[in-house]
Amino acid sequence: MDGDLQDDTREDIQYLRVKLAYQAGREKNNGPLKALQKRLDTEIQKINTKTEWEKFAKLMETIVAYHKFYGGKD
Repeated sequence: MDGDLQDDTREDIQYLRVKLAYQAGREKNNGPLKALQKRLDTEIQKINTKTEWEKFAKLMETIVAYHKFYGGKD
């Protein structure tokens, strides 16, 4: 294995799932955030190592960059 995650990192990852679910729940009419949250939640549940966590972080950076490039402000 390429490095176990520390307990506090595991807790942060689980808290991320909660925050995503909360934000998606605030959206009306099953908008795009709900679909994104569902997909990201699946990926978050797969994180068990430092390498997987780093890959997920890069994915999130890519999503944010894409969003900003296309005019997103939030």
